[in-house]
Amino acid sequence: MSEAEFDAILHEALASLPEHFSMLLTNVVISVVPYADEEWLEGAPREEVFGLYLGTPLTERGIDDPYRIPDQIFIFQSALENAFPEIDELKEEIRVTLIHEIGHFFGLDEEELEEALEIPHAERRR
Repeated sequence: MSEAEFDAILHEALASLPEHFSMLLTNVVISVVPYADEEWLEGAPREEVFGLYLGTPLTERGIDDPYRIPDQIFIFQSALENAFPEIDELKEEIRVTLIHEIGHFFGLDEEELEEALEIPHAERRR
């Protein structure tokens, strides 16, 4: 799949978010790259890491740090495409991964995200 096609699916997933969530996504950069950098993997195989949030969650910010470098959400295109070759399944996993990483931005931990997204423990994402 081309980068443009993947980006279109990602934008569709982003547009599907409720407006009250998307309005809070200020100063957040969403980037698509093939795989996670080695330094981010924490021992996980790079083929199994579909997304990553880097930043300070909203729940950990104080009123005295309004100006900061943008938080980042990375979506790993090749990892997702290799794990989910069927287009409908890929679209759903892009959406779930995006929501998962946005959840980290809002301060949710892995357990809370699993519950909110109804992800079985064996399918936990980073």
